[in-house]
Amino acid sequence: MTIGVGTTSRELETFSMEIEGVNSSISRHLPMFIVDILQHDVAERLDSILRLLNNDSCIGWREFWPRDFNERETVSALSELVKSRFVTIYREDANRSELVATELHELPDEVGAYWYGRSAAGIAAWDAWEPPVSDNDR
Repeated sequence: MTIGVGTTSRELETFSMEIEGVNSSISRHLPMFIVDILQHDVAERLDSILRLLNNDSCIGWREFWPRDFNERETVSALSELVKSRFVTIYREDANRSELVATELHELPDEVGAYWYGRSAAGIAAWDAWEPPVSDNDR
């Protein structure tokens, strides 16, 4: 899988993805699927992101994917979201019993030990995004 992020000046960043077995007109939405499911809480862990993506109710995006979303493709998309600063990485602060934003702009080795939430840029991208429409909504 390859993910490329292109930007021109201050325009909204767009994502293009190639994922084996997934139509490119849908695969390009994977990063925004992630940003979308992050709207439901301040931050989520990787296992929660995967569970929410694969949810077959109105929260998830499973109906648009030919199979369950997997960790490899989700981590790759999440990595690009972090690099482009659409997603902020949080860590648990045991002293304060809360999540604290980090200054990380690349995924850490222990991806599952951190929390991920939308940044202001991610919220703006989500606001401008035109998601695919379900056949049930047509």
